[in-house]
Amino acid sequence: MAASIWPVTSRTRAPAPFFRGVANLTCRVLLASERSRFVIRCATSASLAYGLATLVGLQHPLWAPVSALIVSQEDVTATIASIRGRFVGTLIGVSVALLVNSIGRMIALPLVLQIAIGVAICAAAAMGRPLIRICLWTCPLVLITAASGPAPALVALTRGSEVVLGALVGGGAHVVEEKRGSAAKPPISKTIEADADHTSGH
Repeated sequence: MAASIWPVTSRTRAPAPFFRGVANLTCRVLLASERSRFVIRCATSASLAYGLATLVGLQHPLWAPVSALIVSQEDVTATIASIRGRFVGTLIGVSVALLVNSIGRMIALPLVLQIAIGVAICAAAAMGRPLIRICLWTCPLVLITAASGPAPALVALTRGSEVVLGALVGGGAHVVEEKRGSAAKPPISKTIEADADHTSGH
């Protein structure tokens, strides 16, 4: 009797390759979902940052979405590190620009030389530190904009506000998306792999 039942039960048991195939398919679906989330997050961050920058009346709102997109990485830890580096780099660039501009006005230093000195100082600070290289273009942007009329301190404040707003929007969108994605992600792959291991053991 037992011998007659055995072929039936063995035929009803799904082979291990089947479970491995389903596990691989599930992983691909989850990977495609993560890519879609990255695309949607970048689009949302850029539009939201620009909208907020325009709403508060920033002089150059285009830098807010640029900042939001630059800090948006595929991993939330990398995004936070990028935000930190962007803040530090902006602070360095603004500070160097204000210092060089102040000295340059006292000794009537041409703008070209101010840019050269400012960028040289920022380059020395950013060497080997790619996350803070924003200081390399923040410094000349402040110097050039200030030379056209606005007060250097006002230009520095505006530029810093644009970067901070964009970075906070980009980072905030990533954190929110990461939490929602982790909560909604089903633990299917682990269950399938466990079933596959269990089946292959028989």
